Amino acid sequence: MLGFVPQPNLHWSYFLGLTEQYWVQQPPRSFLNQWSKRQWRVQS
Repeated sequence: MLGFVPQPNLHWSYFLGLTEQYWVQQPPRSFLNQWSKRQWRVQS
């Protein structure tokens, strides 16, 4: 992510839209579980 400069609103609003859709479709807990598993995999 370092050195990444997004376009003012296009990519950010697009990203927020995707995130909103994902959160509506899936419960927050499963999202957090997937994220923590991914982080653990990256670290180990």
